[in-house]
Order: sequence, then structure tokens, then C-alpha cells
Amino acid sequence: PATELYSLSDTPGFLTLKCADVSAAEKDTPAFVCRRMQHHKFESTTRMLFNPANEKDKAGMLLFKDEKHQYLFAVNRQGENKSVFLKRIGNTKEIYLKVISQGTHYDFYYSLKGEKDWTLLCKDVDASYLSTTTAGGFTGSVIGLYATCK
Repeated sequence: PATELYSLSDTPGFLTLKCADVSAAEKDTPAFVCRRMQHHKFESTTRMLFNPANEKDKAGMLLFKDEKHQYLFAVNRQGENKSVFLKRIGNTKEIYLKVISQGTHYDFYYSLKGEKDWTLLCKDVDASYLSTTTAGGFTGSVIGLYATCK
């Protein structure tokens, strides 16, 4: 029953999941409550009250087939800020990334099959978030390649 991983009484009327030191990529018991996807078209919404204690803590929705095929749509901590991310979990050799600016919005795509078969990741992401009006400054926004070990 993994009773140490959840509570129905910590916040009465709500489910509380407790961060486990187990990922869904392991053959062990993660903090995961799920329902089988019965239809090709659906909508799933949740309200989360989550304050990650450190950069390893993550919580959100997991679309799970097995330990090697998953999408994790979650919140974590990066420094002092919360971050929302979508992560495809599995083994792929190469991934193509593409951003299309629509002026006031960005569309984000990826492809596992080269530059001809793009999958939409996020559409109509508000570009004003990076504007001088919202963020301040005067030098404008930039785009480039990035990697970090932190």
C-alpha cells in the first residue's frame, strides 16, 4: 500500500503525495497515483500546492507506459525559482529542437526523426514575458544553445 508515500489527512479533502527517493524509471514503488488512459482524446487538470525543498524535488503529472517510456510534466526548483518543464523519458540518439516566433507568441517543437516530422510541445507561449516592458532592461532578448552541469 506504500502508506508512507501519501496522506489523505495532512490536508483534509485533498491527496498529499510525499516526495520519494525513487523515480518512475526504476522498478520500485514511486509516489505515483494514476488511472489508465481509456481514450485518445482527453483533458486532465490538477491543482498543486508544491514548494520544492531543493533542485532534486519534482512533482506534477506523469504519463507512464513503462520505466523507459514516459512524459513528465512537472515543477521543480532552479535556484530560488520554481520551474515548469516537460521531459520525455527514454532512450533516443538525437533530438531536434525548433522555436517559431509568431511575434507575440512562441511555438516550441521537437523531432526524433530529423527536420521533417515535428511534434508540437507548446503553442502560443506568451513572448511578452521576455519583453523589456515585462522584464526591464534595454538590451533585448537572445536565443542560443545552452548546457549546464548544475
